[in-house]
Formats: sequence, structure tokens, C-alpha cells
Amino acid sequence: MKNRLLLLALFFLCLGHAQGQEWKFLDSIPLKANVLRGSGDYYKNMYLTDDRGNLYKYDSLGKLQITYSPPKASKVSLIDAWRGINIFLFYENFQEYVVLDRFLGETQPLPLQRERVGFARVATFALDNNLWVFDDIDFSLKKFNTQFEKIDFNTPLDLILDASEYEITFMREYQNQLFIADKNSGILVFDNLGNYKTKLPFVDVSWFSFWDDEIYFAQGDEFVRYNLYTFKEKRSSLPVKTRLIMLYDHKAFFISKNYMKIFTF
Repeated sequence: MKNRLLLLALFFLCLGHAQGQEWKFLDSIPLKANVLRGSGDYYKNMYLTDDRGNLYKYDSLGKLQITYSPPKASKVSLIDAWRGINIFLFYENFQEYVVLDRFLGETQPLPLQRERVGFARVATFALDNNLWVFDDIDFSLKKFNTQFEKIDFNTPLDLILDASEYEITFMREYQNQLFIADKNSGILVFDNLGNYKTKLPFVDVSWFSFWDDEIYFAQGDEFVRYNLYTFKEKRSSLPVKTRLIMLYDHKAFFISKNYMKIFTF
């Protein structure tokens, strides 16, 4: 009887270990430049920017499709391409943003007016085509109406964040909620009117994305998936060092500064 129990325990231990090996390597694709930022769209394309602001569009097989070079060389502070209709690029140093179509055709750079929005640490498109802006000057979250050039909502953040220690790195709207990554305190969640809801307790996160009802990101040497509604958390070891991760159809694209490695999971 004892031998049976021992064998059964060893069986489940091995089964659990096998289930933990989530990644199966498929391919490695060299990239042309030092990738800093990236975003994926609804149609499974990936958009990567380098340290001079050049933008590269890849398909879901990792093949380069189109390249865009900006008229002024500068690092892109934030890129959001999720909808696929247009690609949003924000430049913190210029306090400007650019909107590209899916063929990477450019509009004129649009300045953020200091007298209305202050100084934008990060900015991104809202789902209604207005802008979310994190203003460093008055330490607030603002919704800027691009049509009427006015502030629709203004949420002070002094009771939510430590003004001396915050490090905002990324923001994105998803399922009528706005998510903002502060590397030092966690991921802040607001509703679509700018009202603070909660904080997800994940520090040292510089970028995140979404897959169905989950938010996912790299944290240290782990890959984390967190369900926004059941609050269940899944962790696994990263198979490679990475700056960005994109998930499509049970494929994971791990993107570093000069390569893209593709795994199934």
C-alpha cells in the first residue's frame, strides 16, 4: 500500500512538472534595430520602434511588412496600435503625438498644448479618439477632448501615488478601463470617466498587454497572467530574456532589442 501511494505521489509530481513546461520553441527572427517600444493590433500585426523612432510592422509570422521613418529622429515614448485602424505614437521630449494609418501613412505631428494639458509624462488614445494624459505639472490624470480642445475629466493623483517616488512607464485603455503602470507601486486602474478604482499589486512592470480577460506582462524573470474579473494569477518562468511579449493564437512573441523569439504555449 505504501509503495502504491509513493508511486502515485511521484506520478502527480512528474505530471505537475510537465504541465509547468509551457513553452515550445518555434523560431528566432533577427530584428534590424535596437527595439525599445512595441504594440500589437487586433489583426495580429506587431509594431516595433527603435531608438531613433523608426517603426517596423511585422505580421503574425514575424515577417517585416512596412517601415516608417519619422521626419525628426526621436525615441517614441509610447505606441498603441491595438485597434489596427490607426497607430498612435507619443513623443515626450517634443510633447507631440502622431497618428498613422495601417499602411503607416503619416498625419502632421499634433502638439499637446501646455496651457491645457501641462507636461505629459505619458499619453495615449482613448477609445473615443480623445487622449488620456498623465500630467507631471499638477500631478493628475486628464482626459483631453481633441475635437473641442478642452479637458473633459481631471483626476488628482496625490492621494493615490507618492509624488516623490512614482515612475509612470505605460498606459492603455481596455474594456472601458484605463490601466497605468507605475513601476514603484503597481498598476493603477481607472474607469472611462477617470475615476480611480483599484491598484493591481504588481511592481517593476514597465509594459503590459491584454489577452481576452487577462492582463499579462513580464515581472523579473517570470511571465504573469492575471484575470481582471476572477483575480486568478498564473506565473511561469520566462524562456528567454525579453522587453516585450505579445500573444496571438497560443503563440508567444518574446521581443528583445535585436531578436524576436516565437514559442507556442
